[in-house]
Amino acid sequence: MNKKLLLGIGIMLIASVFYFSFAKEPDISNVQVIEHVKGLDTALVEIIEFSDYECPFCVRFARQTLPMIKEKYIDTGKVKFIFKDYPLKFHKFAQKAAEAAECASDQGKYYAMHDMLFSRGVGKPELYKQYAKELGLNEAEFNSCLDSGKYENAVKAEMEQGKKLGVKGTPYFIINGKVIKGAQPFDVFEEVIEQALAEA
Repeated sequence: MNKKLLLGIGIMLIASVFYFSFAKEPDISNVQVIEHVKGLDTALVEIIEFSDYECPFCVRFARQTLPMIKEKYIDTGKVKFIFKDYPLKFHKFAQKAAEAAECASDQGKYYAMHDMLFSRGVGKPELYKQYAKELGLNEAEFNSCLDSGKYENAVKAEMEQGKKLGVKGTPYFIINGKVIKGAQPFDVFEEVIEQALAEA
């Protein structure tokens, strides 16, 4: 291998290191964090969940425990539920899934998409476009939103918010200030919610 080729490779390697060392993530400090509330704003107890659509423990909570919480506490006006995105980096489909739910929210179908993502699973963007079609959304509007990455930074901003609150894994719950980590059984949530109601 001649010296010129070696020199060229060396320059390219140095340039690559320089680029990746100084390339900055988008500034999300001023991005508005959107809250999606299920239940009444007047509820005495607030459950905030930081979650990942690809996380199996989050799926378990969404399928098994959340319906019971909804029936006993959300539908009766005692609890309001707020879902926040925390897509883990090693879950390759989670970020775009979160964006899909946000795009569905533009047409008033946030929790409809949320439920479908947890019940049917995640994958490539084409799958979310199929979900949107099944939900009766305006396909052109939804597809444009998803393809453009309209909510990419909003999802990242929610994740940063979670980090500041101590979130390191999913699912992570804050119930009137009390933290529950992981997909705990309904009994655990019931105890904390009842205590919060008694103290409210």
